[in-house]
Amino acid sequence: MRYPEAAGPVRRPLSALVQKAKAAKALCLDAETANYTLAPLVYELPVDQELERLLSRFGWSQSEGFFTRTLDLGSFIASLQMHNYIKGAVIGRGAYGSVHRAVHRESNTLHAIKQIRVTEYGLCESTLREISTLSALNHHNVVKLREVIAAVSGKNCYLVLELLDCDLLTYLRTRTAPIELPHVKLVPRLACDRLGADLLSAMLTYDPARRITAAQALQHPWFDDVRAAEQQAAEAAALATDMMA
Repeated sequence: MRYPEAAGPVRRPLSALVQKAKAAKALCLDAETANYTLAPLVYELPVDQELERLLSRFGWSQSEGFFTRTLDLGSFIASLQMHNYIKGAVIGRGAYGSVHRAVHRESNTLHAIKQIRVTEYGLCESTLREISTLSALNHHNVVKLREVIAAVSGKNCYLVLELLDCDLLTYLRTRTAPIELPHVKLVPRLACDRLGADLLSAMLTYDPARRITAAQALQHPWFDDVRAAEQQAAEAAALATDMMA
């Protein structure tokens, strides 16, 4: 089901319920607290049999109009967040999961949802780095992370991302002319100067035999200011040590 597009501001009762539940900052809520804080927003939700079944799994009684038991808040939030997206076709697969095209029900906007398997040890280190990095960056040359959907007991973690025309590998494989860096989603500091563009070109060369290694990348002139700052800091520290001697 897609929510109808409105002429004015779009009503988003499901998103409002998710935000209210997140604001509780708890793993669970007793029935009385859940009914006091969340039930008024549940009343605002559209009529949807799928959504009614979802709510009933968490103790919501449609006939009585309230929660009948303690609410597992983490799983409740994750389930509502996932319900807010209509998953479509698979548009990519990787070592840790798959990527689906998806439509946000309330805004009718397109997104990409990356589904990542959660192991018995939790999320892998590379996934945590990806979430941390994308959460910290906000630039038109960096793919946007819209939200992270996960529950403590969940088997999967979902990253809701900006939907792009294709991934970088597909872009490189289908590109016949040299890469025009402004057209590729890249880390902003690298993409905005001549040396950064040269470094990225060398790092993104499709042929492994011509692509530079990590060690070679660190010796690139783009890092000269970093090395100079490190040298200056070392000299200052040595001077301070001599003065204290």
